[in-house]
Amino acid sequence: DKGNFARMLRTAQDLCSDGYFSFSPQTWILPEELQEFRAVLEKSKSTFIVKPEDGSQGDGIFLVRGLRNFDAKISAHPKAVVQK
Repeated sequence: DKGNFARMLRTAQDLCSDGYFSFSPQTWILPEELQEFRAVLEKSKSTFIVKPEDGSQGDGIFLVRGLRNFDAKISAHPKAVVQK
């Protein structure tokens, strides 16, 4: 699933030299990193993609810009991977 893949990629990044995984977008795993992501989202004007951890073939994916937009949509998929 997407959450485990993000965790494995993060572990691999720690084992390799800086920049080796620079192709990978900034990622947050929810709900574990929810507060960290909310703090970033509060200050950012960027668009983030939210992918439900249990979804497939694009089912449940949505874009967010801002906390209000995020809060309105995240309740349907509390376990998710978010990328910038």
